[in-house]
Amino acid sequence: MALEMAQQRIVREAIIFCDSQAAIQAIDGTQKTGQQILGSIAEKWDELRNQGVQVSIHWIPTHQGIEGNERADRAAKEATGWRLIRNIGLQQPLSALKRDLKTLAYKQWEQEWQRNQQGRTLFRIVDKPSKKNIELHARLSRPLSSILTQMWTGNIGLRHFLYQRKIPGIDDGECQCRRGAQTVTHILLSCPKVQGGVEE
Repeated sequence: MALEMAQQRIVREAIIFCDSQAAIQAIDGTQKTGQQILGSIAEKWDELRNQGVQVSIHWIPTHQGIEGNERADRAAKEATGWRLIRNIGLQQPLSALKRDLKTLAYKQWEQEWQRNQQGRTLFRIVDKPSKKNIELHARLSRPLSSILTQMWTGNIGLRHFLYQRKIPGIDDGECQCRRGAQTVTHILLSCPKVQGGVEE
């Protein structure tokens, strides 16, 4: 797209900034690939050089996550017809497709997590979805993963939770130590019965 823009204008030098090191390496020829888009890029690059235009490409860190930059990126793509170019039959490498789908799924997960009114107890602990959370659960056995999730959400068989759910036989939500409601926070941080047991 940048090379096409350089061809349409009378310029002596074209400096292209790209946030994909893999794309730069592929264009440079240091990365083997058979993608048809690279042939098109090489052809336009040669045409510009033959016209006396000095072309250089430089890597810059990704704009991802910076809302103003992302809006500018979308506007630039739309203004140059990027969406139309994407539909002319150029094939995307499978690795790039997988990466794009993963990024899209993560963004949707993050947006849903921010919007959804359920899971707000857990939201106080985990305010943003993260691979670290998934990796943590992947290392645990299924029962331990389940207990950890119950502790995070507060939906665990402690008296306070059971009392709120009106479970028969649970007359109050108080801890047996009688120093507060029997919640995960109380058990872990202030219950003298548990703290004494932990110290022993």
